[in-house]
Amino acid sequence: MNSPDTSVFTKGEVLYGLDRAKEDIRKKNYVVLVEGQIDLVLSHQAGVTNTVASSGTAFTSAHLQRLKRLSSRIILAFDGDKAGFIAAEKASNLGISLGFEVKVASLPEGSDPAEVANKSPEEWKNILRRALPAIEFFLNQLEKLEKDSRKLGKLIVERILPMIKLLSSSIEQSHFVSMLSKRLGLKEQVLWEDLKKTSAVARKTTELISGEIVPSARPVELRDAFPSQQPMSQRDKIEERLKEIKLWQKEISKSQPEFELVEKEEVELEGHLDTIILNDEMQNLLSELARAESEKDNKKIETISKKINDIHKRIIGLEEKKKIM
Repeated sequence: MNSPDTSVFTKGEVLYGLDRAKEDIRKKNYVVLVEGQIDLVLSHQAGVTNTVASSGTAFTSAHLQRLKRLSSRIILAFDGDKAGFIAAEKASNLGISLGFEVKVASLPEGSDPAEVANKSPEEWKNILRRALPAIEFFLNQLEKLEKDSRKLGKLIVERILPMIKLLSSSIEQSHFVSMLSKRLGLKEQVLWEDLKKTSAVARKTTELISGEIVPSARPVELRDAFPSQQPMSQRDKIEERLKEIKLWQKEISKSQPEFELVEKEEVELEGHLDTIILNDEMQNLLSELARAESEKDNKKIETISKKINDIHKRIIGLEEKKKIM
């Protein structure tokens, strides 16, 4: 029975079949996610015993956090209809934002995993083997449904680049930017410039469905969809605390014993903040270096490498200073 949530049963946290699947998830180092309980039962009967299902609800960050203890690799195998595409896109964004390697399986239009697995267990396994990285899967769907190159480019800026932006690895970002460049016949530099302007936000999000692309009613930000995944960053926390200290210093005099403690905390926090800022700069430079290497621009590679060495020395200097303090 698909009952409402209770104090002992919360659908947003429960994964059906996880008790039976967890050992195989560990062994195979990936999990197959389906939407329904019957999909799961038929998948297990077909021999895909690392399958789990949500319990009558959309996948949530709580579901994925539970799975991350077992594996960070996922194949999304949702129904081959409008609702399945929409659910797969939302789950892909969420999974990528949490550091998962996400692939999407392409089911025949109008079918679901239970039907495929029941009809042909081998075909079900082949569909899973042919699963594509989420970014490539959704790019393929857009290319199928939009033949106008200008409109396609706009959709890619709105749909694919925000997904690439979610990737934590600069190498992965570089891979998908290179793939887009070849597929669209655009220079990588153009795509990198657009990616820089892109936040991890599905602006003017469109819903991809079989046979058409329908604009959504309003822009949807990832923080709307995944509020629990937007904690304050370490840098934000430090900057907030430094503001409090500045205000506090105005309220107390230098002769008070608290002033020295506050001053010491301020120095330590500023040191931590400088390290974070330098590390952020380092990550940006590493991304630029990856692009320069893909473009084989030796002059740019040399310039960026010098900047990276300089920042590395400054980070080491800050760490040494902390030891002395």
